[in-house]
Amino acid sequence: MKKLLLALSLSLFSFSYSQDWKTISPGDEEAVFYKYNTDNTGWFKTVSEKTEYYPKNSNVAKIVNGYTLALFKFDCDNKKMGILQMNVYSKEGKLLDHFEVNEIIADMSYVVPETMGERYFNEFCNKE
Repeated sequence: MKKLLLALSLSLFSFSYSQDWKTISPGDEEAVFYKYNTDNTGWFKTVSEKTEYYPKNSNVAKIVNGYTLALFKFDCDNKKMGILQMNVYSKEGKLLDHFEVNEIIADMSYVVPETMGERYFNEFCNKE
């Protein structure tokens, strides 16, 4: 069993590493990676056994072993960010949920201190 867990961990790490994903927060319960997309957008991948999403036509959240891929837009000069796209996948890679917003009408909000959003912003904009 330990060998299986080790193999899964290594395959997850190698999958993320091989696609130029940089680690923000490695963890047993949740791991976060990112990579640049354009000058002002970046992808953030959160892998967790407790990935939450809302199935279509449901107000009740469902929790699965899987991952999310979120595309954020950043305004580094004004300390703002907004989400453009979110995809939720099962551990096997099946798309469970998806939404996206036109970049022109994306809700750009100020970064809230001491949150994961601030950590994403700092990683993307190379600020501490």
